[in-house]
Amino acid sequence: MKRLLLLQISLFSLTLSFGQMAPKEFNLTSFRSRTPKISEELLKAVPADFYDHPEFGVLPYNAPCTDCYELIHKRTDSTRLFIAEGTGGTEFYSQAVYGIFHYPKNGRMISIDPLLLSIGGGYYESPNQAAPTFLDINEQLTGFKTDNQLFRFNNNLSLTFVLNDGTLQSLGAADWTNYTVGEEGIRIINAWDGIDIQILYSLDQIKTNYILNQEPANLENVKYLRFSDDILLPVGYSMQTGDTEFFDNEGNRFGNYSIRNAANEEKFTISKAFGYDNSGLKERSASFHYEWSDQTLSLFVPSDWMTADDAVYPLVIDPLVSSVATFSAGWMSFRYNGAWCGAAGSCNYNLTVPRPANSTITGTILDAQYQSLSGYCFFACYMAEGAFKVVSPCGIAPAATGSFWNCNTSAPGTCTGAGIDVFPELGACLGSACSGNVNFQIQNSYCYCSSGGNCGNNCQYMPNNTWSMTLRGSTLETLGNTATGNGTQSIIVASCSGNTILNPAAQNGVPGYSYLWSVGGQTTSTVTVPSISTGPHTVQVTDACGVTRTATFVIVCPLAVEYIYFKAEKINRNVMLQWQTGSEKNNDHFRIERSFDGTNFEAIASIPSKGSDGSTYLYTDYDVQQRENVYYRIVNVDNEKQEEFTDIQVIHFDPDNPDLMLVPNPNGGDFKVVYNVPYTSIFTLEVTSAAGRVILRRELELEKGRVQIPVTLTGAAKGVYTVRLITQNQAFTEKLVIE
Repeated sequence: MKRLLLLQISLFSLTLSFGQMAPKEFNLTSFRSRTPKISEELLKAVPADFYDHPEFGVLPYNAPCTDCYELIHKRTDSTRLFIAEGTGGTEFYSQAVYGIFHYPKNGRMISIDPLLLSIGGGYYESPNQAAPTFLDINEQLTGFKTDNQLFRFNNNLSLTFVLNDGTLQSLGAADWTNYTVGEEGIRIINAWDGIDIQILYSLDQIKTNYILNQEPANLENVKYLRFSDDILLPVGYSMQTGDTEFFDNEGNRFGNYSIRNAANEEKFTISKAFGYDNSGLKERSASFHYEWSDQTLSLFVPSDWMTADDAVYPLVIDPLVSSVATFSAGWMSFRYNGAWCGAAGSCNYNLTVPRPANSTITGTILDAQYQSLSGYCFFACYMAEGAFKVVSPCGIAPAATGSFWNCNTSAPGTCTGAGIDVFPELGACLGSACSGNVNFQIQNSYCYCSSGGNCGNNCQYMPNNTWSMTLRGSTLETLGNTATGNGTQSIIVASCSGNTILNPAAQNGVPGYSYLWSVGGQTTSTVTVPSISTGPHTVQVTDACGVTRTATFVIVCPLAVEYIYFKAEKINRNVMLQWQTGSEKNNDHFRIERSFDGTNFEAIASIPSKGSDGSTYLYTDYDVQQRENVYYRIVNVDNEKQEEFTDIQVIHFDPDNPDLMLVPNPNGGDFKVVYNVPYTSIFTLEVTSAAGRVILRRELELEKGRVQIPVTLTGAAKGVYTVRLITQNQAFTEKLVIE
């Protein structure tokens, strides 16, 4: 009688660390968006030469953060740098991988990415690999691209009963009618009655699982189920027996295959096939033999393995095809009978991560993955039999003596963990520095079946490019401002008499800090000022790396005016100030002040107080002098000459384009180009996409004076564009946002 329950078997008595590592669930139903996310912050942070990078504004699939963007110009082959959105560069993520993240292509560093893209018409491809993978649902096959040729398999899959007397009974070709597909593969449902096919895509690998959901019918006289694949090799390639094999007493070969090119270089491997069920019993796993004949690879599964009384369905049969990729192939071995088994030793690998510059380390993130194969040993190797630790200058994670990370799963597969917070164990001691590196080490070991030596080619391994460490670092901040580091604080006091202590609360960056206050030039970390001196008061804080931030304080005491709002708006090249009061008590007038550095203000206008509740005021500054940043504040002066300051409003201008404006901007594709024409002549108006493609070009004869040129970009996608008006001597440029 077959068992219906899963058996949970505890293989080891060591302390385990679960919950953060788990068997990988492949995405077979959906595709992530690869639409670029372009923001003004990103455009300022990345040089314009990189706007046409094919991945500009797109996060890599294994990025350590989601609300962030990549400084794509900082890529190396094995490191990359991100900035948290909204921080303006004060919070960084520095990530490094054992292996490589990127490879050079057309003068750019391109991400290695195994995830499938939907090309259309049932065809899917992952092009950014040494040997790109593809899935063709219409042709019902999979494969790799290599040497400008195709290596195709899972082609014309068929199932046959091999009867005890040697005769054959065909169950026909796989039925691909019912399936789900996603960026990591496809599940073909009921390819044959009660049998599904999973085809899973990882870096340089395509893994096919035949999943028997129930015992096939009519197996009484059946010796084998034969799964056949009509493999289409590239021209000049050949299938050869691999280096791991054994034969049973009937002469059947159990082992892997090597696919080699005309120069006899190994390009792909087909691993030895194993099967396992859901009992969790190692003795229920089994090895199956192949036959290669007339370009057909057949896999034979004994019927007695499927009909055994202790079989627990579903059963899984899992051949694996791997690319011997030129720049991403390789793995980190696990040591047989090492520390995971209570013995000494492990296979150790080192990784150097650049520190985020001028930062205090505030986070440490681990991503790791290992594969337990069913192909090198007599029985399948389980995920529960392998484990690892990570070491940094701070210590070991997991921290408890004798603990490891692994998947407590009695089955082969991929054990994965992403975004694991290891800051308490591996990062808390790292402190701050202007620059430098942090060294990490991973320590791998396992406890079943050595086939390639202590750290050789065995059944547990970490593929290259699957272990990464990320350091999150924060530069100098004042008053808790993570957006720019330049903090502002309004201090509400009960009375205008007495004193107020001002403290910029400097943190992160690299201590020690130095201070320079606008209050008498003091250099202490805090100052005490009379509450009546409402400010604003400022202090420049500089850390040990020379990074400077400004903290601004405004003391609010019960004076004459309650503000509803105060705002500044750029109207073409002028600035309109508007404010509304909720109440005005004994107020005399409002003084409008302007600054070009945010610290030194000058009065530019005085507006009499209306003296009534709910009043609205307008003032337009026509004398801005076109600076990059212009700061405004309102000072209300009461009848006793006491003063109260509003918060500061900032207006940004582009001093390089004083004569070119886009109105409105952003827009939906309809706008006007406003320009002061210096002389009557022929001009060229040009609009290009972020990728550098010209979507509009006009030759215009413009007369001297201010002109407005209407433009309609029909069907233009949302995003950031560049508008250029080219004269005889120069070109004016403005960014256009379509939303």
